[in-house]
Amino acid sequence: MLKKRHALMALGAITALSFGAPFTANAGMLGGDDISTAQMSQVKVSITDAIQKSLKKHHGTVVSADLENEDGRLVYEIEYLNDGKEMEVLVDAVTGEVMSGNDD
Repeated sequence: MLKKRHALMALGAITALSFGAPFTANAGMLGGDDISTAQMSQVKVSITDAIQKSLKKHHGTVVSADLENEDGRLVYEIEYLNDGKEMEVLVDAVTGEVMSGNDD
C-alpha cells in the first residue's frame, strides 16, 4: 500500500511540475499530522516550489512530498530516489529554506 501511495504522490508532483500548477498544500496532503488552520495560513511556499528548491540542491526522482509539523515548524518532507537509494529533504513551508538532506 505504501508503494502505491508513493507512486500516486509522485505522479501528482510530476504532473504539477509538468503543468506548472501553482497549488499549495491542502488537508488531503497532511498525512495525519496535527496542523491547524492557523498554521496552514502561514504556508507561503507551494509544494511545487518546495520540490523545485529541493531538486536544485539534491538530485533524484521525487516519490512523495508531504506537509508536516516538525516540532512546531511547518516543513515539506520530500522523499526521492537517487541511484536506488531513498533520500529525504526538508523544505521550510514558510521561508522556502532547504533545511536538510541526507544525501550530502
